[in-house]
Amino acid sequence: MSPSSDSLRVAYDTTVFCGALLNPRGGNMKALLAAGLPGVVPIVARSVLGEFVRNAMQGMGNPPRRHTYEECTTFLSDVAEVLSNVVPVGLRDVLECALRAPNRPLGQLLQASAIVWSEGFRASDLTRRVTDLCDLRVCLACVENGAEVLVTRNLEHFEALRPFCAVEPPSTFLRRFDQSDEG
Repeated sequence: MSPSSDSLRVAYDTTVFCGALLNPRGGNMKALLAAGLPGVVPIVARSVLGEFVRNAMQGMGNPPRRHTYEECTTFLSDVAEVLSNVVPVGLRDVLECALRAPNRPLGQLLQASAIVWSEGFRASDLTRRVTDLCDLRVCLACVENGAEVLVTRNLEHFEALRPFCAVEPPSTFLRRFDQSDEG
């Protein structure tokens, strides 16, 4: 597989990690492994990994199966190499800003605390349209880190992100890569 462009900044949602754990040979795992391809710059918010572990331990799949913490850490260790060049997600100063201005609206707080936002971005636009805090963190990580695509199974949760990057399921994302050199 080779990327269709020189570099591609790819953010991963929790659903990709969960799906990869449930089916290690499926499209979610293939999308996750694409993070290790030359020219792919993966972006993973820490909250995504935390949500993944929580979901796995509470039970996933049909019928739901609870995974142990050890199973989760083993899985993450198995994909650690392809994620070794993950872009660190910003928003590092949110707590400090919140302590200095505790009554400030969330959108203003996020706007002030980010390292870099794309031109014309207003965090309040997303905070009004994204209700799940975990989804909001993923959206903000995408915008702050210049993601060109977010890989997720929950497309409808990320409609507000579409002006900033593509939002694709693993199957669509994988079509970005040339399949001709697979044997």
